[in-house]
Amino acid sequence: MSKKEVKKLRPFILWLTGISNSGKTTISKGLEKKIKFMGYSNVKNIDGDYFRKKIKNFSYDDYSRDKIGYIKLDKAKEYLLDGYSVIVSGIAYSKKWRREIKLKCRELIEIYLKCSLNICIQRDKSGNYKKALEGKKRNFIGITNKYEEGKTADLEINTEKLTIEQSVEKIFKFLNKKKLLNE
Repeated sequence: MSKKEVKKLRPFILWLTGISNSGKTTISKGLEKKIKFMGYSNVKNIDGDYFRKKIKNFSYDDYSRDKIGYIKLDKAKEYLLDGYSVIVSGIAYSKKWRREIKLKCRELIEIYLKCSLNICIQRDKSGNYKKALEGKKRNFIGITNKYEEGKTADLEINTEKLTIEQSVEKIFKFLNKKKLLNE
């Protein structure tokens, strides 16, 4: 490969889903870093929390969650049309909603980050689980609302058992197996 040649990923959308503190943001950043380190230049990352701050929407009712999800999906599709692969992180707790977005975007790959509620509570540095358990935080997935596991995930990763690095490597191998990395 000459120095001027740049490696390109085949465009896809990778959606990391799971409850708060299951590792979505950390793993998405690790995956983006690894992909770029491997020489691929066409990758974008849409982080759920950062995205909410950017569009100034902090409502967590079902309607707002769906709306934010569709806005993230639309942004990811824009990037896709520009030739980028996109990593999206977001809880996306409704199995019906996840099924719908996969029908709307055939390039979407869903990765479910499975982690027990107890471990996610232990990882919580912001105190959101504590607030939800005390009734001070409404519409909190895992406490006041259930995360609906389903059969829509293309890959499931148990982040309770795997390290960040192992989780990133498992996703990378999955992408390679799907021939989404052009070697």
